[in-house]
Order: sequence, then C-alpha cells, then structure tokens
Amino acid sequence: MQIIVGKYAGFCYGVSRAIATIEKNSGKRLCTYGAIINNKQVTQGFAARGVRIIENTDDAEQSETVIIRSHGVAPEIYTQLEARSIEYIDATCSDVKKIHGIVKEARKAGHTVIVIGNQLHPEIVGIIGYADENVVVLQGIDDAAAFEPISGHSYSLVVQTTFDNEK
Repeated sequence: MQIIVGKYAGFCYGVSRAIATIEKNSGKRLCTYGAIINNKQVTQGFAARGVRIIENTDDAEQSETVIIRSHGVAPEIYTQLEARSIEYIDATCSDVKKIHGIVKEARKAGHTVIVIGNQLHPEIVGIIGYADENVVVLQGIDDAAAFEPISGHSYSLVVQTTFDNEK
C-alpha cells in the first residue's frame, strides 16, 4: 500500500501555534481554558501529562498558568483571570484575533454585528463577547433567510473561521 500525504495535511497554523504554546511551557503547571483544540487525541495526550481543561476562571488555581484556547474567549475571561492574578498565555489563533478586532471596531462605529457560525462553538461564544449584546448569529440558510435588516441601520458581518463554506 502506498500512502500519500496531502499537501495540506496536519493542523492549521493557529492550532499548531496553540500546541507549541503548551509544549514551550511544559515545565509549568498548566491548564487550558476550554479544550485547546478540537482534537480528542491531542487533548487526551495533554491530560495524561497533567494539563487539565477548565471551563470557568474560578477553576484556575493560583499556581497554574492558563492557556487560552485557539478558539479565543470573550474579553471578560481575561478580566476575570487578571482580577484573580492568574497568569495566562493567549494561544488564540491570529485569524480569530483579527475577527475580534473587526467586531470591536464595528461596535465602536455603532454597527450591529452579524456572525455566521455555530452559536454554541467556543469561537462564536468568544466573538459574541466582543459584540457587546448588539449581535445577530446566523447559523445557516434558514436563519439568513429569516433575518430582516432594519432599513438605514449599519451592520458588519464576520464568519466563524471553521464554518462550512457550503453553508
């Protein structure tokens, strides 16, 4: 049998960077805010090495360094960690960070933010946090068809980085 590895096999650079962040800091007590990436083998491998996953900033211990997942988080997560003087390293994908910046600028301009993606995905949860509460999430064609923009109102549109292009 011949195995041919595709040109684009492996992780994207954002995921590779997040993994490298954990590897680079392996001498510290680490936990990740949410799963660092969507890959059970990788997260289980890190768990076997003592890197635990937390879903709430209250679960972070003072002696740990929190690695912010590649999907990013809402701004209040950083604020909560800082309020507790918990060390953290931001491993958010640069593409996701770019979306956070776009959303912040859109809100400064008074735009309603339209986000296309899975509302329950951690990336979208983080993006929504930058939109204040003035956000509309469209999860697919049905949502888009039902959306009725307000005449004369300004909107800015962003899309989940891993969202299916066909949708």
